[in-house]
Amino acid sequence: MLFGIIVLTVLFALLIMAIGLVETSCYDSGKLRKAMEESDKERIVRIVKAEDTMFKRLLKKTKGVKDE
Repeated sequence: MLFGIIVLTVLFALLIMAIGLVETSCYDSGKLRKAMEESDKERIVRIVKAEDTMFKRLLKKTKGVKDE
């Protein structure tokens, strides 16, 4: 039981770190923020898709998740 709690805690921490990496990479470049300020919907969609692809690759490397 204790082992299960430890494993869940570690997995949750890894998830939080992965989400933080995606947000940081997106906001560090400033591309998403600038696109949102300009209300450029096409650029926003492109940037979000690119970040989603990067996140899926990160998951694939860490857990072996297949691409859709």
